[in-house]
Amino acid sequence: IGLNWKGNVSATLLHIPRRPASVMDPISLVFDESNKLIWASSVSSVLQLELDESSQLNITNVHFRDIDLRYHGAYSFSTSNHTYIAASKSVIEAYANEKFNDPSTRITKLREYPLPNATDDEHIVGLSITHDNTIIFASSYGRVGALSQDFSTCYSLVQLPGNDTVALPQHMVSNSFAVDSQGGIYIVSSISMHKVQWDSEKQ
Repeated sequence: IGLNWKGNVSATLLHIPRRPASVMDPISLVFDESNKLIWASSVSSVLQLELDESSQLNITNVHFRDIDLRYHGAYSFSTSNHTYIAASKSVIEAYANEKFNDPSTRITKLREYPLPNATDDEHIVGLSITHDNTIIFASSYGRVGALSQDFSTCYSLVQLPGNDTVALPQHMVSNSFAVDSQGGIYIVSSISMHKVQWDSEKQ
């Protein structure tokens, strides 16, 4: 893993602890609010890393879970209350330290949110957060949802048009999306560019 920190490159090669598996998913490194603690996830673990005084990257905490080769660590984020949000095939998961904002305590899973009415061949392809702290997710079938941070409310779940016209509807969307500062959500499908507008007042 290489890390670019404030213009200075720290080229540190790390072995990510994992249980035996044939492949590993992409991994994104996500800084928390302190800009010192870093979250990441693999097919079998959620982990925390820190930069030491010499700008070297060190793994400081690992939470092992069952191997899930469908787990996608490429799209994830850390919230302002020190919670790490990531997704598996069809479940959004939230993790934090047992004692909030204390990386010396173990990582625990706080909650999970299954993709509503997901089919066997449907999976989450993107995950992000809006300016007003609403979680946005998209599925391979072109379904886009808005979820509260505590996972208690799915405000909206819409289907992008055109799913019934593509040859492989389960792969209508295959990559993540962009969110602008006004709640605009931009998604590229196999047929066109789509914009979905999030409005916290209308939900």
